[in-house]
Amino acid sequence: MTKEYPRINFDIDQLPGCCGIGVVGRFNTEHPSYYDNYGRRREARTKEMFSTAKKQAEDCYKRLVDETYGEDAAVNDNSFSTLIITLVSYYRDKPAPDHIQLPELHNILIRKGWEISQKFINPNHGNEVTMYTKYFPERVDNFEEAVEASWES
Repeated sequence: MTKEYPRINFDIDQLPGCCGIGVVGRFNTEHPSYYDNYGRRREARTKEMFSTAKKQAEDCYKRLVDETYGEDAAVNDNSFSTLIITLVSYYRDKPAPDHIQLPELHNILIRKGWEISQKFINPNHGNEVTMYTKYFPERVDNFEEAVEASWES
């Protein structure tokens, strides 16, 4: 039997005190709540499956671009010039290869020009966390151009 990888869900919130910075978090493959952090009803997310972890991560990245620059951005007020993503880079209580959260997404972020801003140990659970940031110099009104530009960088 071939292993399948479920769609990665995430949320984008504005950084408190700065509406131009989006914080991407709560990555999971479980069914999310039906409401976002602003109390707006969200569409039910699909149980789409992928044949490889790389395809799973590519889908996640494309949707992140869509929610930031596409039609969803105007609806959800997700017009950010800078995005911050945190991923667990080492779970202290999990053996390899499960000790890294979404390693294929990490590879895509690095390939697409995201910077590793900082690595730190979370004092709440002792896991190593990597913080990635990317500055988008202008708000892109055309979704197709934004996706193409993101994949070309």
